[in-house]
Amino acid sequence: MSSGNTDDFVKGNVLSNGVALITLDRPKALNAMNIVGCLIREKLKKGNVTEMLKGCVWIRIELISLKYGADMDIKYKSFLDEWEVDPKVKCVLVESSSPRAFCAGMDIKGVVAEIRKDKTTPLVPKVFTAEYSLICKTSEYKKPYICFVDGITMGFGIGLSGHGRYRLITELVKTFCTPTATTVGTDAANFLPEFESLLLVELSSAIGLKEFSIDGGSPPPPYSWKEDDDEDSGDRTVLAMPENGIGLFPDVGFSHIAAQSPGEGSVGSYLGLTGKRISMPADALYVGLGSHFVPSGNLGSLKESLLATTFSEDPHQDIKSLLAKYSSNPESEPQLKSLLPHIVSTFGGNKSVTDIIKELEKHQQSTDTAAHKNRENDLSRLSGVMKTEYHIALRSSLRNDFAEGVRAVLVDKDQNPKWNPASVEEVEPSEIEALFKPLDSGIEELA
Repeated sequence: MSSGNTDDFVKGNVLSNGVALITLDRPKALNAMNIVGCLIREKLKKGNVTEMLKGCVWIRIELISLKYGADMDIKYKSFLDEWEVDPKVKCVLVESSSPRAFCAGMDIKGVVAEIRKDKTTPLVPKVFTAEYSLICKTSEYKKPYICFVDGITMGFGIGLSGHGRYRLITELVKTFCTPTATTVGTDAANFLPEFESLLLVELSSAIGLKEFSIDGGSPPPPYSWKEDDDEDSGDRTVLAMPENGIGLFPDVGFSHIAAQSPGEGSVGSYLGLTGKRISMPADALYVGLGSHFVPSGNLGSLKESLLATTFSEDPHQDIKSLLAKYSSNPESEPQLKSLLPHIVSTFGGNKSVTDIIKELEKHQQSTDTAAHKNRENDLSRLSGVMKTEYHIALRSSLRNDFAEGVRAVLVDKDQNPKWNPASVEEVEPSEIEALFKPLDSGIEELA
């Protein structure tokens, strides 16, 4: 039996019937992945060990390591590696210890602090290598991989769940802040007349358009959600890729999901460029972020049945039989499906960002920032997508916009980042091209 320490944020156990259970247990941080181990190791390499020992710093570091365990993503992947070759393990189930969040992303403030000190820090490739390697592992896993996506799920949380075989989504509600002037109900027919206005608000937030508002409305803070102490209030699952709001980009393989979305990828482009939150289970299934809808009230019974299952030679068939019993169709149709013609006309056809803004604002832009097409890696497979994203992530994370975005959203929380360049018109195409160039010597490619 594999097991994490009682204080570990990622716990792993193999049950007697062959279900291997991963529990994310960092509820105060909404299960955001920590990087304390990487930070400690880098500080040890730079520090004078003798002086550290004299000051008893080493003892304190050891205590920190014992309390927080290994980096969560490294611990998580070690469980998957071990269980993939263990014949006793029939499937892997991933859940959260808290109903409030599945995983809210990665704890990035420490990374930004190190980048501010030294832009050549080896911490950056180490963090993204560990993160992206884990995502590839979930996609290519040789045994059934099941995620209970119940609660807030953002960024790396989508990376952990969105590429696995069984992505079980519960009911979703609008707990994120929305623009006051463009708040709409779940009736898609009522939503249609305001579609262009809503897109403008969302896109202005994503790309930093200045002095833009609609009837006094303002773009929502990208990493904020409505706090609610009542965990049974029904505010359960929220799916979002808000990386644009902190000066990064929608990574964790989201472009792979987006490319397979309806409208020949137009829906994915819409979600990626605007940071739009998915607020209905039908939409999550429509986009591909979920494979099955399981009402949250059924999760406990599904888990009990899974743990009581005597698996056959075909665990996939056993799991499908259980899902047929506990999953159901969402009550409503996908809102995004009703909006598909509008989304395709605005975001389809490999339009540039400038063309998209022109569609929305109905006026000519002076420069053009086109979507970059990279053919070096096979982008039809997640591994190829992750290699390309790795190049972009290493470069994007060192840009001042990343540190500035984290400051504005997560540190000072003034929700007022000062982007540089400040508008699409000021972006030089060479800056975009540079993100895709081969890595410098000494930096290994993502395996």
